[in-house]
Amino acid sequence: MLGSATVPRQVGVPILDALTQTSDLLSLAKSFAEDAAYAKDTDRHAWAAHYLTAMSKAVIDDVVKVLTPRPARTATESEE
Repeated sequence: MLGSATVPRQVGVPILDALTQTSDLLSLAKSFAEDAAYAKDTDRHAWAAHYLTAMSKAVIDDVVKVLTPRPARTATESEE
């Protein structure tokens, strides 16, 4: 299983840019998965697709974190 270090996180990347890059990664993953279905002599296409989808998931997860509002902190929580 790939860890969270597969995609270096960069602060300040516009969400549209991150989603555009993710779309490109998923397009490549789709192509590799299709190649993997036909290439029975090697699994390199399958692993490439796996890696690209893991990277894409990491980017989407980061975008969701940015877009999800955090609950407001109470005065008691702020003092802790």
